[in-house]
Amino acid sequence: MQTTFNTSIGPALEFLYGKRANVRLGFGCASLMRLPSRRRRQALLAEAFEQGIRHFDVARMYGLGAAEGELGRFAALLLSTGWPQCVPQLHNDIFSFGAPQTSGKVPPIYFGVFAEALSRIRARLLADEELRATWQQETGLDCADSKVLARLLLQDALDRNRAGGVIFATTRPQRIGEAVAAASVRRGPNVPAPLDTFRRLVAGVDWRAGGA
Repeated sequence: MQTTFNTSIGPALEFLYGKRANVRLGFGCASLMRLPSRRRRQALLAEAFEQGIRHFDVARMYGLGAAEGELGRFAALLLSTGWPQCVPQLHNDIFSFGAPQTSGKVPPIYFGVFAEALSRIRARLLADEELRATWQQETGLDCADSKVLARLLLQDALDRNRAGGVIFATTRPQRIGEAVAAASVRRGPNVPAPLDTFRRLVAGVDWRAGGA
């Protein structure tokens, strides 16, 4: 069985989640316990929630259960304030402030493990100034910039899974706002991230070891 987020926003969900809610993004907690203090871990979860994220990927293996405990403490704090007016639910390792929809036919969640793709693309562009210049000329973006590249990869995942959600993870609070901003971009003539061009350029490179 696959799981997807309820990605529709109407008046009821807007009231429940808040107008800033971005229900297409989920926050991965696999790296949460890498932060050395509870204060920093709680601050990271609070930043994700403040940025509108309402789905958190958590599993017993994350920190041998400690990540679940941190998320539970955060949820208890929220509920103690009387908001949101719902009971958070855990289903298939997705902890949601609102119930996820489940079905055998729904689109899957994309787990945004972008680190490998980002490092490979960026390393290739940094090693080949001509290729980097070509990509920059065609996209209008410096794709060797890690922030630019991460935004393109996230938007690509969201675009490929339009009916579902994308899980991403970071231990740096500032990256959460960047991800939410990237996820909020709508495709159209004024979209700053030229996904079709980016995809064409990626497909045109031989990524095998030693490839030209």
